[in-house]
Amino acid sequence: MKVGFIGLGNVGAKLSGSLLRNGVDLTVFYLNDSVTSEFERRGASLGQSPAQIMQVCDTVFTCPPTPAASESVMFEMLPRVVDGKIWMEMSTADEAEVKRFGAEVTKGGRLRSSAFRTKSTSNVDI
Repeated sequence: MKVGFIGLGNVGAKLSGSLLRNGVDLTVFYLNDSVTSEFERRGASLGQSPAQIMQVCDTVFTCPPTPAASESVMFEMLPRVVDGKIWMEMSTADEAEVKRFGAEVTKGGRLRSSAFRTKSTSNVDI
């Protein structure tokens, strides 16, 4: 299984680093070349864009830093989100925003079947 990870900031770098350490076939995309170069040195492939990562990977994690960045990534990937792909949005977007993303993914019968679930961490006791 090929896994893509978009967003290698504080959270994304740790999560994707764990995947890489555990031997996952990982392709990464981030706007900071020094970060992506380090991931490449450790064995990850470098993606050209969010759309390209969605096209070549089976599962894609997105972890952008802001809701606006999440939306931008989503709309770039959207034409390549097809049956059989798994997309896990892990940014700071709130529950309403993630549900809106899910509605975009399933709009117009784009997918024959989908499971888009959300859980807001704002309701979790820590």
